[in-house]
Amino acid sequence: MPQPLSKLPHVQNLNLSPPYVERPKHMEAASKIITAAAFSDQWIGNILVGLSPETAAFEAIATVLLPEDMHDLLRLIVKKHRSASKLRHPFAHHRFGFTNDVEDLLLLIDPRRELILRAQMAESAAKPPTNEKDKPAWFSARQKNAEDFEASIMAYDLAEMDRIRAEIEFATGCFTSFWQLTGVRPPPSPQIRDQIFSELTERLQS
Repeated sequence: MPQPLSKLPHVQNLNLSPPYVERPKHMEAASKIITAAAFSDQWIGNILVGLSPETAAFEAIATVLLPEDMHDLLRLIVKKHRSASKLRHPFAHHRFGFTNDVEDLLLLIDPRRELILRAQMAESAAKPPTNEKDKPAWFSARQKNAEDFEASIMAYDLAEMDRIRAEIEFATGCFTSFWQLTGVRPPPSPQIRDQIFSELTERLQS
């Protein structure tokens, strides 16, 4: 699992710039995650077109047009796809950074949290303490804001990124198997259909 930066006390040196040169393998891994997720999304479209070219309500279509024994199977696949897609979101929507303290880490920074921090720091800088008594609380509040931001930064190593890509590709594989059951023309023989159905169900439940 990715680690919040606050859980890595040995990491002190942060660079919040995209590490195209410094971490090329991590940037390549991030690109593969995004590409794999896009391919997985495409398979939803493929199955929709196979079921009906005129309707966009995925699960409603499935309920009406698919055999009853396929309903639960599709729900399992869609659930797996949605779970895998959530893992992809930070790579598509967050900023990338790195640290020189640990080579095998890519940092993902939520731009919304960064914006909040900047607003907090600007607000406190505009209202500095006017006497010595208030300075400790002022500095403490600024430090707390910085610590909260640091805790929102997630650190991914290559092994975790490969695991995420594999999970997304697993969901894609389930879609392709489901397509063999529902979208291939002519349809498979009952024997092959039962084999694909059994193997796919087992993969999803393992």
